[in-house]
Amino acid sequence: MLRRTGQYDLDNRKVRRSPEYKFRWGRAVLLLFAVVVVVIVVLGLKSSGGIVPKFVVQPEEPEEFVIPRKASNAIGDAEIGYIPRETPKPLKIEPIKFTYDGDRIEIKIPKDHKGEPTIGQSCLVDYDNKKIIWSYRGHEEGQIASMTKMMLLYTAFALVDSGVICLFDTVAVSDEAPLMGGSQVYIDRGERYTVSQLLSAIAGSSANDAAYLLSQYLGDLEDSSGVYGGIRLMNSFAARLGLGKTQFYNAHGLPPARSWTKELGDGVAIQRYKQRDLVVAMEANYSTPIEMAKLGAAICEYPRLLRYTNIGSGDFWDADSSRIFGPHKINNHFRPIRRLDVDGIKTGYTRGAGFCVTATAERAGRRLIAVVFGATTQQIRDKFVVDLFETAFDSLGIPMESILESDHTAEADS
Repeated sequence: MLRRTGQYDLDNRKVRRSPEYKFRWGRAVLLLFAVVVVVIVVLGLKSSGGIVPKFVVQPEEPEEFVIPRKASNAIGDAEIGYIPRETPKPLKIEPIKFTYDGDRIEIKIPKDHKGEPTIGQSCLVDYDNKKIIWSYRGHEEGQIASMTKMMLLYTAFALVDSGVICLFDTVAVSDEAPLMGGSQVYIDRGERYTVSQLLSAIAGSSANDAAYLLSQYLGDLEDSSGVYGGIRLMNSFAARLGLGKTQFYNAHGLPPARSWTKELGDGVAIQRYKQRDLVVAMEANYSTPIEMAKLGAAICEYPRLLRYTNIGSGDFWDADSSRIFGPHKINNHFRPIRRLDVDGIKTGYTRGAGFCVTATAERAGRRLIAVVFGATTQQIRDKFVVDLFETAFDSLGIPMESILESDHTAEADS
């Protein structure tokens, strides 16, 4: 409001005459008007109760979260995964053995314009007879990417079946799980998820954050070793299934870390990231197509687990339905799952592994398991799996038309 005025001599840098201060009436009036407006607004808000009232401290009441265990009787309903913890039963994990008497069908390997195969390895197995009916480099090792999650799904469900854990057990999101990259369902700290919800996210959306959290939960069951314990449990179950050429270094199948701060052993390490200690892999997970088919056969022994691997799309909520931005939309990457006969199991992709999948299909009570490693594109992988199933089922005398006809007959009877 006061403005200094004066005349200066630029040559000798002296003031020719003393400076004067002039009062700015316009600015003073504006300031006074603003003060009056503020006072009026404050008084109006106080009279209308718009100002925040005095904070009153109320006694805190503990909030109890209850996830209902819908058991059909006192013993528990194994169908929904509820078996009381005081009555666990032994784990039924036995080696799975296949026989191979040579290829029983002829499959043409797809090739590119240079004549190079567009898939790396593959095999096809008759689940009911435990026979390999076709193999292309099926015993050779290769990276498996997110097919790693098959072992996590199997490990969790084996523990559910034995009564060690329950599908309705809730797991609080850790500080580290939301920091995973790749495919996610964007779980966040402060949220809780049931084991069943985590299985849905892992099987249907290939969620790396959900896989990390579930392995952390499984690892804490016995010795509170977290993710590292979950990975060791996966390798232990793999050994019991007879998977001698399979090794897991993480629970989700992401590529190995480029650096780490501390080695834990068994190819697993700690990486410091965003002020958190993440359990990372020092090497890529690997297996063979035939051993992944064995793992697929082990999963098929739990028909309820196939309900998770058969999820095509849906909404993913937390246990309390309190996600701030609403449910995550699950969208299965494996397009052949939309067919009537295909019901899972798991896809995978990294630059080192290529496009891979372990899939199962059933027609007229006959189940087949197909495995593909190292396909160059997703379309080639999906088409080749469908060709494997079509060729094999046709050789067994079970074409797709028989399923369509049986569906029409069932609709007519109903």
